[in-house]
Amino acid sequence: DYGLGKLLRAVDEIEEPLEKFRGKKVILFCGIGNPSRFSLLAEEAGFIIAERNFFPDHHRYQFRDLVSLKESFGKSGANFFLTTVKDVSRLTGTEEGRAFLTELPIYVLSIEIRFVCGEKSFHEHLKKLIQ
Repeated sequence: DYGLGKLLRAVDEIEEPLEKFRGKKVILFCGIGNPSRFSLLAEEAGFIIAERNFFPDHHRYQFRDLVSLKESFGKSGANFFLTTVKDVSRLTGTEEGRAFLTELPIYVLSIEIRFVCGEKSFHEHLKKLIQ
């Protein structure tokens, strides 16, 4: 299973306490396989979702996408953007993406994997693969 992880500033990966941001208005954007689950996690964290921008899985952000997101941010009254680790890593791959990450308040809501059972066995198998 998986659930809420940490809240990180996208530009420098500094962790922020979730409690400090509960009740804040956010714009979600992501290009992942299950964006509705990400949206639910954001709601569970206590964010007020002003807008959802779901792109196809593995989306390569284009300049026009970033312009559209900036325009939405200006109109929405949101406090910041909320996205995923996967999306930030894609944005850092382009000059426009890096500029977008530094120009606007963008935070990452990381997701933690939680073992329901078999954690010890998983780690044992992983150690064998690494050795």
